[in-house]
Amino acid sequence: MRENVAVIDIGSNSIRMSIMQVGEGHSYRMICQMKEALRLSAQLNEDGVLPPEAIRRTIQIMRAFRRQIRLHGVKRVRAVATAALRRAENRAAVVEEIQRETEIHVEIISGEMEAFYDYLGVVYSVPLEDFVLIDTGGGSTEIVLVEQRKMTARISIPYGAVVLGKMFGENHAKMKRFLRQKLQELPFLQQCKGLPVVGLGGSIRALGKAHCFHRHCPLVSIHEYPLSRSEAEEIYQQLCQLPPAKRERVYAVSGSRRDIIVSGLAPLMALLEETGAQNIVISGNGVREGIFFELCIPFQADMHVLRSSVENSMRLYGLGQDYAASLYEEACILANPYPALAPYGHVLYAACMLSELGKQIDYYNHSRHTFFVITGLPIYGLSPAERVMCACVAATLGKTAARGVYAKFHLLLSKKQAEGARQLSTVVRVASTLLFYGFHCCRLSFNPNKQKLYLTVQAQQEGIVLPDAARMSLQKCWRETFGVKCKIQIENSAAE
Repeated sequence: MRENVAVIDIGSNSIRMSIMQVGEGHSYRMICQMKEALRLSAQLNEDGVLPPEAIRRTIQIMRAFRRQIRLHGVKRVRAVATAALRRAENRAAVVEEIQRETEIHVEIISGEMEAFYDYLGVVYSVPLEDFVLIDTGGGSTEIVLVEQRKMTARISIPYGAVVLGKMFGENHAKMKRFLRQKLQELPFLQQCKGLPVVGLGGSIRALGKAHCFHRHCPLVSIHEYPLSRSEAEEIYQQLCQLPPAKRERVYAVSGSRRDIIVSGLAPLMALLEETGAQNIVISGNGVREGIFFELCIPFQADMHVLRSSVENSMRLYGLGQDYAASLYEEACILANPYPALAPYGHVLYAACMLSELGKQIDYYNHSRHTFFVITGLPIYGLSPAERVMCACVAATLGKTAARGVYAKFHLLLSKKQAEGARQLSTVVRVASTLLFYGFHCCRLSFNPNKQKLYLTVQAQQEGIVLPDAARMSLQKCWRETFGVKCKIQIENSAAE
């Protein structure tokens, strides 16, 4: 039985809605998303009152959301409001009017609860153990300390992109000094020293997109996009020097964000300086995803992010577990003699589990379908580069096709990653061919000078054969990929 669930976040800079479809086994996917930039924080008057025009516009947007909720047959709606309405003196009247005009109940959540939902959104989808989370919104910034994947401290400070922009304008140096002073007051700052930073919020996501755009690199996904501190600081400094009108052209910053991108990044830059963090991981998930996970996906303390995400995709597309598990088992045996492939074990796992994905679209050209679907899937636990690797391996791209992928993604994939993907593709191709003909890999051994590999296989039942043409093709494929001769030899089964 499928159920559609809507989550609405009335933020300080924008109002967003996600409609998620939940199916059997808690499988889920997004089926609708809407966003409108409203900047409620900037519209609060000197008395902290949200004026009638801002309320009217909010209700207009919520009516549009309500229409989509009805069209998608949504039964459960959770709507929350954050910093802007927390600060509004007339917040109770605003919530009451929204309820009366749209029949949507809005809950104003505390900054601490907002930080908790940020944590849930990240811990379900980013496989780091220890990190500092920062969410720079329009009206506030949330900071969470995560140790052993548990939230151990959190705080919300009332300074976000819109608020800071109003306070300091284009005086970026003064803004950052102010933020560093505020961060130094955090009781858990010392525990954050040296930990990687997971960043979320519109401005931080825009930072990742700007980095991609400036490098002319195809953007597979902003979720789990990695940045070094030096890369982030370089873009931040250049954005500071550019007038807002040029930020859109030079760094592809959207028109609705170009005047607040610097103030939106300032809390992140101050945090990097105060903690000495050198690595940033950008999360595409935040409050809305955290709320959805709390509503619909049971939390497990020992949850494996990648495995949970892959299993979700398998349920969504009806992929069989038995074949995928057998393929992975065979592929691991074949990859085992090559230590250089060990760091990509998680990529091999995801690729084997999702290798049949393209056939759900169409058997013909299923390899091509598999590649493109995987590059577009939200596979948590894989960086954008690893997702491209996974797509190459699952699709078992040949040498020519792999060369084309590397030409397109060479700024995203390192040469080592590209070579690893090519070798794992061969591993999966050999494993899948052996399974197709009913054979199981028993062992691999090299001759004394390591110039020849003996691959011993065994029939899984009596009366089946491995055609000579298939055997010669696999041997040639292995030789071209790994640079060693390969001889596939068949061992009689115990029954024989």
